[in-house]
Amino acid sequence: MRSFVLSISLLVLFFSQSVSAQPPGTEWMQTIGGPYIEGGISVIQTSNGDFVVIGVTDSYGSGKYDIYMVRTDSSGDTIWWRAFGGAEDDEGYSVQETSDGGFIIAGSTKSFGAGNYDVYLVKTNSSGNVEWSKVFGGSYAENGNSVIQTSDGGYIIAGKTVSYGAGNSDVYLVKTDSSGNVMWTKTFGGTAGDEAQSIQQTDDGGYIIVGKTSSSGAGSYDVYLIKTDSDGNSLWARTFGGSNYDTGNSVEQTSDGGYIITGRYQTASMESRLYLIKTDSYGDAMWSETIEINDYAAGESVHETTDGGFIITGLTMCSTTSHDVLLVKTDVSGDTLWTATYGDTGSEWGYSVQQTADEGYIITGMTNSFDADSIDVYLIKLETDTGIEEAHGGNPLLLLESTVPNPFSSTLAITYSIPEQSSVELAVFDLSGRLVEELVNEQRSGGTHSVVWSPELETPNGYYLIKLDACGSNETMRCLRLN
Repeated sequence: MRSFVLSISLLVLFFSQSVSAQPPGTEWMQTIGGPYIEGGISVIQTSNGDFVVIGVTDSYGSGKYDIYMVRTDSSGDTIWWRAFGGAEDDEGYSVQETSDGGFIIAGSTKSFGAGNYDVYLVKTNSSGNVEWSKVFGGSYAENGNSVIQTSDGGYIIAGKTVSYGAGNSDVYLVKTDSSGNVMWTKTFGGTAGDEAQSIQQTDDGGYIIVGKTSSSGAGSYDVYLIKTDSDGNSLWARTFGGSNYDTGNSVEQTSDGGYIITGRYQTASMESRLYLIKTDSYGDAMWSETIEINDYAAGESVHETTDGGFIITGLTMCSTTSHDVLLVKTDVSGDTLWTATYGDTGSEWGYSVQQTADEGYIITGMTNSFDADSIDVYLIKLETDTGIEEAHGGNPLLLLESTVPNPFSSTLAITYSIPEQSSVELAVFDLSGRLVEELVNEQRSGGTHSVVWSPELETPNGYYLIKLDACGSNETMRCLRLN
């Protein structure tokens, strides 16, 4: 990326400011469904700014449960909905927009196929009309928990198989061409239970998969991370967790080539914590966090955000009988910047989160509050995440301006002015408030001064705060590094 030089003017005239990270406000909230049960499991923002939710419906369709697909506009108002399936239970777990503007959906079906349940793959056009569907599996149970379109135009599904493999259940990968025809299948696991929950294609053309395993690891179940090549051959596998029940629900390759995972960690006292693990490109843990929210918290979906941190959604138990949607924002090191919960008098569950084009967030899940007939799709749009909330003092003459736009890469030129001689402290902080580098700490005369910050090569991409303390006042400005 081309190097930018960012010049920041910091003018201090006996002014006080405080900075703290706050959750963004709710832009809108929608509940979607019929008289019975509907739930949102996966949400994406489309290329034109709409939203598509995939999940389950008991109100519409041909059978008991059917795949439920809803497209809304940018305000959350329904444009259309579709239901797919047969006479038995069919459920949708994952959706992605495809290169032709349509959508690929993965889930499970009991209506079609060879066994109890089978992997269900549905391709639609941009209007949600089915172009083709496929089922994969044997005489026992299979399901498809995650699907992506691959760089060759085909698709790969990750889930679970009981029909094939070495154990009680195994991780199941199915690679298809662009028409849904099988190119190859793979299973991973041992003699006990193993399952994949999330898959992404990596920069080298291979795949990263996360789920859970009881065949290996330290506990009854552990987080199971598998890296394969482009043909689905295992390159390495890792497990993470303690002595109890730990699971991985979502994985993504990060901008540094490593991986971020979220799931659930169970403590020795059987309490559940949101589990966040960052690994390097070889799957070795760089850090992990177990985040305590009430007596129960679990992470269902994680994504790297434009500031280099992470956004996680899941659920938290707010009483013995009800849950709320949980949203957690962390910095690049996994330290919590803010948490938020969403819900009402009933129970809510959060299953999928994405950062939106305006740097807000879209979340989907389920709710039985808000006059829902039974359980409805819960869709929440949050405003742009500014990362900080600024509380200003009362001096109307304060001037704070950036003379050229963000971002910068290797060099940040900072200009500040003080009205009189003063002890000056100028420093760089990350958004969690940790000191990154001290630039000035000495007496300076009144007037305008300049200093250059040249971050070290290993300094992560993301937002930073430049803070000036002088003349009994302080001033802070945010900048974005993209290298």
